[in-house]
Amino acid sequence: MAHLRLARLSDLPTIGQVFATAFHDEEVVGPLLHPYRHQYPDDYLAYWRRRCCERYWDYGRVLVVSCEKDPSTGREVVVGVAEWERVGRLILPIIKTFNHIVSIWRPNRAAAVADPSDPFPLTPTTLQRTLWPFISHCYLSPPHRLTRWSLDCIAVHPDFEQRGHGRALVAWGLDRARKEGIPAGVMAAADKERFYQRCGLTEVAGWANDGVDDQGRVNPLKGRVRGGCILYTRVPEDDEWESMHPKRE
Repeated sequence: MAHLRLARLSDLPTIGQVFATAFHDEEVVGPLLHPYRHQYPDDYLAYWRRRCCERYWDYGRVLVVSCEKDPSTGREVVVGVAEWERVGRLILPIIKTFNHIVSIWRPNRAAAVADPSDPFPLTPTTLQRTLWPFISHCYLSPPHRLTRWSLDCIAVHPDFEQRGHGRALVAWGLDRARKEGIPAGVMAAADKERFYQRCGLTEVAGWANDGVDDQGRVNPLKGRVRGGCILYTRVPEDDEWESMHPKRE
């Protein structure tokens, strides 16, 4: 049975390892953004550990871990983690500045390198900015979704899958959103849409691998990845919005 708690500073190395292992072959984080992760595994792991450190000190985010007891030692083992987001800043800019300096001193050789001539670079540092013109409508409309709990990242170590850890980590954020009366959202990896829908994220807002921008340019992920379904929980404001903005057949 999954046991959840908030992450501690001492958990960060393990959390980074769980993320790195779980996303190693995921179509976006693995082959697309880190095509050289096999040649530079330490750089790939360091990317995740720096990312986890940033997220931990961003008080607008919550790292929740799922644990099991090691039967041989009786000690608690972190086997899953979810990053839920709420707006916040505080110490985050300091950590980001530090990580930027570290990345200059020790660049991530496992990552894809942007081609200066490419108008749509797809790297760990440019992905969000590149995709925003194609997916912004999924986050800005309806306006009641501007305030939400967002499941930005979730991972369960492959050795501990199918034990309820993922479902419990999703439920943690959905419970918070429900208590506040706001939606929760997620961008699903390939073939995970049904899982999130069973958890309660039933409303499909769009896909991160589709669409055109305001200049008619095609989403650079189109035809390259299968995942990217953007889902939300349904809230009462959805009924009001749909009554005022009926879908055209």
